[in-house]
Amino acid sequence: MTSVIIPVFNEEEMLCKNFDHFENLKEHAELIFVDGGSDDRTVELASKISIVLKGKKRRAVQMNIGAKKATGDILLFLHADSYLVISGRS
Repeated sequence: MTSVIIPVFNEEEMLCKNFDHFENLKEHAELIFVDGGSDDRTVELASKISIVLKGKKRRAVQMNIGAKKATGDILLFLHADSYLVISGRS
């Protein structure tokens, strides 16, 4: 299994825009959001998709927190404004 770790900080707009993408992605991988102290609706939105861990506003710190919680054999670090395309094989 792949664990996708997504460090976030005030990503309300991106999470609204990419909500369906993350919903689809969680069918294929373990999603872990790590919030760096957002003061918008980031935590509320991310928690509708998957688990949200809390950390300090430092991307490396957030990624390490997510990596420690991850259960997958593969760790993939993804920004909230990035897309991961999963396609089937022919």
